[in-house]
Amino acid sequence: MGQYVRVDVQILKSDLNEFQESIYELKKAFEETGLNVESLKSQWTGEAADRFIGCFLKETMVYEELIKELELMQERFVISHKEYCKAKDDLLNLVDNFRV
Repeated sequence: MGQYVRVDVQILKSDLNEFQESIYELKKAFEETGLNVESLKSQWTGEAADRFIGCFLKETMVYEELIKELELMQERFVISHKEYCKAKDDLLNLVDNFRV
């Protein structure tokens, strides 16, 4: 038997805003970390420094891929929100135009 899903478009919009803010904060934090690592590079040399920078660069690639995935999810989230709003508006119009 089918199940019903109830969607509150206001809550969905609020969740979307929080999700967008979280992505922004992640980008900001990693950008600051990158700047700190760049600063560290100019002060720290040697094998340990090279290994650290190598690991950091690998993690940067993983991070960038994660951000791409989150941004794709955000785009889908925006589309879903628009579709739910349209469905709600269409239903309200249908009810308003219904004549007995």
